[in-house]
Amino acid sequence: MRVKEKISADPDQVLVLSPDFFSYIHQNWTQNHGRYPSTGLTAVIYALHTCDQVSVFGFGADSEGNWHHYWGNKTDSPERLGKPESTTPTSRPRSSRD
Repeated sequence: MRVKEKISADPDQVLVLSPDFFSYIHQNWTQNHGRYPSTGLTAVIYALHTCDQVSVFGFGADSEGNWHHYWGNKTDSPERLGKPESTTPTSRPRSSRD
């Protein structure tokens, strides 16, 4: 797939990140867990690299490993460890970064 050389967008509303930045996050922050880092993690890591101070609230899974999203029904348990229920959940040691 070729990358477009030019797109029409408002530069105040678009941020283009290098694929190397995603690779850095995937290798150093997720230890290659999953196919790619979440948009939330990417945003937090970007903020850590560009801001003097970062505060994060309500980020991550609950104590049972369930992820809740703004579009999901909070009474259901739609995802576990970032994977849909239809796949086999994997477990990994929790670190201080979780």
